[in-house]
Amino acid sequence: YEYKSNHYHVLSDIDKKTCIASARVLEDAYAAYTRNFGCVDGERRQRFKVYLFSGRGGFIRYQEEIRTLVGRPAENAAGIYSSLLKQLLIWNLPQRDEMLATVRHEGFHQYFDRYMASPPTWLNEGLAEYHEDAEKESGRLVFGQIQPGHVAALRKAGLRPLKDFFALPHGKFYETGRTSYAQAWAFVHMLRHGSKEHRALFNDLVEELQGESSVQAVVGRVLPEDLLVSLDEDLKRYVASLDG
Repeated sequence: YEYKSNHYHVLSDIDKKTCIASARVLEDAYAAYTRNFGCVDGERRQRFKVYLFSGRGGFIRYQEEIRTLVGRPAENAAGIYSSLLKQLLIWNLPQRDEMLATVRHEGFHQYFDRYMASPPTWLNEGLAEYHEDAEKESGRLVFGQIQPGHVAALRKAGLRPLKDFFALPHGKFYETGRTSYAQAWAFVHMLRHGSKEHRALFNDLVEELQGESSVQAVVGRVLPEDLLVSLDEDLKRYVASLDG
């Protein structure tokens, strides 16, 4: 079954009704992404491809079929986005809230992949975590809800110095699991909802990362080491202030 909305092409082995409902969820999220970041380039505005599987089995089998392209199947994941194939893969979790969070998280990766060629891992995952939870206000999705699990994880494990956190290789970020995701979320949340200076840093970082300079050069220029020392203290205070 399949359904095409303005920005999404959803295919599923469940039924067309599910394709339509999923497309609506994604369109709501897309509208919110674009309010925050803007529309993707006109030349790349072809519909986003989404595969929604009826169960975990089909989700894993499809990954096995394309293993040479995407690597080992993400067996414990509820969904993945393949930047190589430009496909969003989700399986139909019985817990609707968890499924919607996965759709918004991986859907953000899919959107951001067109918006920015190679964002730092911490920024990409931090923003995806930031966009997981949402509430509707006046018919629009509003992101940036506090995630108590992340707050609790950081208060238990503590924060890495940002200099070290930014230097984590891509694979190491994922090896450290929940604490890396939690710190990425917290730092992004502070840049989005903290002081005027924090919000200005976020805008500068996103704008410069769309240029031709290397990611490392941009991060070093916008977030130099001497600034990171004060941001470490800001982040500690910010996490302590959150209701978790």
